[in-house]
Amino acid sequence: MRRPLQTSAPVSLCLAGGYQAVLGLDSIWIAVDRRVHLLLPADDAESEALIVLKESDGGLVRVDDPPAEIERILASVAKGLEAEPEEVRPVRIVLPAGEDGEPWPTELDGLLHAPLAVAAVTAISCLDERAVAASAEDTAEAARRALEAASLAALEGECLACASGGVCKVSPGEDSLVETVSGALGDFVLCLPEADECRPAYGEVAANAGRVIRELGRSVSVLDLGGPDPDTLFGALQHLENDLAAPAYAHIRLCQVQDQMWNVFDDPLLDQDCFGELLDDQREVCQQYLGFGSATYEEIALAAKQAGVRGSTIVHLSAGAPTLLCYAAEAAEDVVATLRQHGVRCIRLSRDAGMELVTSDEPIQEDEEDS
Repeated sequence: MRRPLQTSAPVSLCLAGGYQAVLGLDSIWIAVDRRVHLLLPADDAESEALIVLKESDGGLVRVDDPPAEIERILASVAKGLEAEPEEVRPVRIVLPAGEDGEPWPTELDGLLHAPLAVAAVTAISCLDERAVAASAEDTAEAARRALEAASLAALEGECLACASGGVCKVSPGEDSLVETVSGALGDFVLCLPEADECRPAYGEVAANAGRVIRELGRSVSVLDLGGPDPDTLFGALQHLENDLAAPAYAHIRLCQVQDQMWNVFDDPLLDQDCFGELLDDQREVCQQYLGFGSATYEEIALAAKQAGVRGSTIVHLSAGAPTLLCYAAEAAEDVVATLRQHGVRCIRLSRDAGMELVTSDEPIQEDEEDS
C-alpha cells in the first residue's frame, strides 16, 4: 500500500535581472517562506479527485472555486513525466496564507505556479520506481517545461529557486550557480500592487535591450557589462539613436548593479547596507529610464526607509504589474506597521529552503467551515 506522500516548494522572487532573464542573461532569485503543499493520500484513502485548500488562521479551509491553472499544471506535469492518471489522483493542494492568517492575495496568484509545478514534479518522480533522485536543476527544468505546456510563463530562475531554495544566480547556457548566503540576510516586505497600477510593456523593454546588446557589441570588442571600465561602455552610447540611449544606459547600469549584488552575496560577511543601496540603485534606474512603477513608489520607499528599510527595488510579478520589494533586514515588524499606516498592503517574507518531501501516516485535515 502506498503511504501518504507530501511535497512542498516555496514561492520565489527575482532580486535582479528580471527582464534580462527573458533575453537569456543572468538573473538572481530568492526563495521565500510561502510554500505550496501537495499531498497524495494513501492508496486506500477515500477522497475526491482534487481538493484545493488554503491556509487561514492556522487552519485549512476549502477553496470552492479553485483556479483552473492548478489542474492544467498537474496535467502538464503528469504528461511530461509520462505518469499514469492514477499516480496523481486523488491529490490535495494547500495554498499559502497571505499575512496574519489572511487568504493569499489574488494579485500574487502567478507566484504560485512555479512552486506547484516543482512540488508536482517531485511527487510524481517519487512514485516512479524507475526514476533516479532528481537534482534541483532537473526538477526545475521539468517544472518549467510543464508550465510552458500549460501556457503559463515561468523563467528558469524562478523554478530553480523554488527547487533549490536560498539565493541562486542563473546563467543560462551554463551551469546554474546555487548559493546559500551564509551572512545574516534578514526579512523582506513585499508590497501588493494596486488594482490600477500600470503594467509596463516588458516585451518592448526586452526588445530594446536586445537592440542595445547588438549595437554595443559592434563598438565594444569585449562586452563585459559588469566590468571595471564603465567609461568605455558609456562612451559607446554616443552613436546610438535617441530612442535607444535610455534603455542602453539602463541595461548597462542594471548589469553592473547585478554583478555588484552577487559579490555582496558571495561575501560570508554579508553587507546589509551595501545590498540595500544596490536595491535602491536598481529601483531608481528602472523608474527613471525604463518607466517601471509610479511616483507612489517613491513615497512608499521613503516611508519604508524612515521605518528602517535598507533599500527597495521594483520586482515584476508573473503576468502582473510591477511592485515594490523592501529589504527590511531586522526592522520588518516596524516596516510592515508603517506601510499599513500609509494604506499599503504588504507581506513579510524571509529566505526559505527549497523543495521538501515528507511521508506520513497523518492526513492533512481541513476545517469544517468552507470559504
